[in-house]
Amino acid sequence: MDTQYNLSNLEASFKQYLLTVNAKPLNSITIKNYLSDLRHFLGWIISDVRAHHAAPQHQSDPRKSASVSTEILPLIQAVTPTVVSDYKNYLNSNNIPPKTINRRLSTLRKFGSFCISQGWMKENPAKRIKNYELRIKNEKTEILTQYKEFLNKQNLDRQNITNLIADVEEFINLSKIVL
Repeated sequence: MDTQYNLSNLEASFKQYLLTVNAKPLNSITIKNYLSDLRHFLGWIISDVRAHHAAPQHQSDPRKSASVSTEILPLIQAVTPTVVSDYKNYLNSNNIPPKTINRRLSTLRKFGSFCISQGWMKENPAKRIKNYELRIKNEKTEILTQYKEFLNKQNLDRQNITNLIADVEEFINLSKIVL
């Protein structure tokens, strides 16, 4: 029986970790999202490492990593804070919604903890990468309030102001502007 990790059983082991490590059980959708996010990241890093980054030299205890295949260990060792930050920037530049980016960063933090528990990493490379702040609703409200104050100073009638505010709000919603 082959006990080395490959991409398939790495995912299965990560799933088992997710099911057992949390004090509060995760629901099936959360686990599905974590696994999907991990697959997305691994696909990205495989292409990114080949294109831009050299995998670092072996830094963990080789006795603990003996069960990791030559396919997996370089990927795990290539996950550094810089690579996680590059991934975050990649997601942002591809117009991925901030909530999705934050969820994927959460997945990488969990994956880093999993790798530490297996002895493959000493520090979690995603731990210090900050989430995007989700201030869109507050800023949208603030912009609309300021615009309404501006329109009131123009001595427009109430119905005209209401219509103009509705038009701007619709524009913001349709354009998916991230403020």
